[in-house]
Amino acid sequence: MSVDIIPAAPDDAPVLAAILIDWADKTPWMPDVYPRAETEALFDQMIATRAVWVARRDGLTLGFVAVDRGGYVDALYLRDDACGQGLGARLLDRAKADAPGILALRAFRQATGARRFYSRAGFSEVEGSEGAENDAGLPDIRLEWRC
Repeated sequence: MSVDIIPAAPDDAPVLAAILIDWADKTPWMPDVYPRAETEALFDQMIATRAVWVARRDGLTLGFVAVDRGGYVDALYLRDDACGQGLGARLLDRAKADAPGILALRAFRQATGARRFYSRAGFSEVEGSEGAENDAGLPDIRLEWRC
């Protein structure tokens, strides 16, 4: 079965919010940042104002990437059962295809697996913060990819 990478539609917001919330719930060091309704509203806004791509197989959304017009990756998350299948790389490649010469993002310092993933995808760690740059207030690292 093939996976399609397609633009998100407004009715995708609840599913994308659920993927993010599920990740946060399963990540012991991640604090609760937004209630479900607020997270869904955030995704409504992201879909309306950013390039949001979803990975979908047989109608099931497996993950997504959201990128603003300036090349900042707001989010890239996969369902647990979709990890390790190359979908994150495919979503990131889709974001790279539209990049204005650079993609940037912030990864939590404790998210070592995500940081390894971005390093394999050609991103370089350029600076860190002690939490002032994200809603969770956790230490993070800015990463950049240049085409």
